[in-house]
Amino acid sequence: MRRHDPAGRILHRQNHGRAQRLASTDEPVGRGSIWHGGAVSIPRYIVAAGLVLSSQEGRILMVQTFNRLGAGLILPGGLVEAGESPALTTSREVAEELGLQVTAERLLAVEHRAEAAGRPPSMQFVFAANQLIDERETLNLQPDEIAEAHWVERGQAADRHTLAGQARMRAALVALDSGSPAYLET
Repeated sequence: MRRHDPAGRILHRQNHGRAQRLASTDEPVGRGSIWHGGAVSIPRYIVAAGLVLSSQEGRILMVQTFNRLGAGLILPGGLVEAGESPALTTSREVAEELGLQVTAERLLAVEHRAEAAGRPPSMQFVFAANQLIDERETLNLQPDEIAEAHWVERGQAADRHTLAGQARMRAALVALDSGSPAYLET
């Protein structure tokens, strides 16, 4: 026997004489989950994605955001929104932040960052763009988020990145050459 909520989602199912609670689509799986038969802890992650935009001259486009002034540069990108893949996030964010229409061509790196000092755990994705960018192309910087954009020599990109993202940037640059994506845990 199944019971449904007003939206038609299954809330309970009879299973061998005992009712088990099913999570509706907008509530977390928890105690009594049918998948695990008991208490489970599902981690909540921040998911973000950045895009390596390379120029014909071999430099990498990096941005200085207003909320990280003085902390270093980052790749264009941002937080993944509901219903969006990390790859689609990069296309949307690059269009918003820089006015460029590009897509993520291939995955370069994934970093799992553990929970620390009140910061939730996160998954950080880095992709390569599907095209080279002409450094002379006009960039339309998002006025409330991007303070500056810089074409950075590839050998300096990791060192100019924020401290938290330097290892991820190094791994992404190696993957850009090798064709093999990297996975990091920090």
